Amino acid sequence: MNPVHRLLPARESLRRVHGEGASELDIAGVDMMLHLINAVDVIRATIYKALQDESGLSEGQFTLLMTLLASGRPLGIVDLSERLGVSTATTSVMVARMLKADKPLVIKQVSRRDARVAYVRLSAEGRRLLDVELQKHFARISEFASALSGEERDLMITLLRKLVHLPAAKPLPGNAQADPSAH
Repeated sequence: MNPVHRLLPARESLRRVHGEGASELDIAGVDMMLHLINAVDVIRATIYKALQDESGLSEGQFTLLMTLLASGRPLGIVDLSERLGVSTATTSVMVARMLKADKPLVIKQVSRRDARVAYVRLSAEGRRLLDVELQKHFARISEFASALSGEERDLMITLLRKLVHLPAAKPLPGNAQADPSAH
């Protein structure tokens, strides 16, 4: 797959647009953001478009299924929406659409204690689809990321976390890796 890359302005063009009052740091920040946005577009075109073409799953549906898989238990709509980073209305609509499929990928159960509360879990079909698609999805991601060495990947993760103010991930037990922030 060869997604179309957006042509980005050169830093000289950015300097002209921003005028003499812009520092080199401002220009570098704009340049960085344009490259990040372009990278996200290319990633979506490369990875998630292929997923949708092969499985029929949108990025949101796939993320919802992966969230349910990772939780290992049914989740309420509010909890699920918080984990997805979307509104409860968006989550409810997505679940409702997934339930209408010929072979629903999720099951919705109303709480026995409170009929206003519903829990969502993977159906057997949802689990089967993930079992099939995850290997292909991870292979696409691995192929895409192969342009970077392991050290470069770790450094990129550290820099992206810093950019969006996320705490550094704690290393997994038995995973002795060099601290990429030391570079």
